[in-house]
Amino acid sequence: MINKKFLQFLGTILVIVFHLWFRLTNTVLERFIVSIGYIGVDLFFICSAYSLSRKEKIDYWPFVINRFKTIYFKFVVFTLVYAFVIYTPSKYTAL
Repeated sequence: MINKKFLQFLGTILVIVFHLWFRLTNTVLERFIVSIGYIGVDLFFICSAYSLSRKEKIDYWPFVINRFKTIYFKFVVFTLVYAFVIYTPSKYTAL
């Protein structure tokens, strides 16, 4: 039987393939695999929502604060690193 973690893994792989795949042979199978990659997001969210709904009681504010700390912090760090790499001062010295 396929469990929830495997379906989340499959969804993650589908999203990665969808975003990072470059066409090699342009065969029917390759086009099919790339074209269904967006389904991975839906699959992942359905599994996550199912696991949240199976809990007996969810404390709202601790859940929101935990999500904020885990997701927003990584987002800010990634955005700052990206901005530093892309917008380096050496590009603007000729201005």
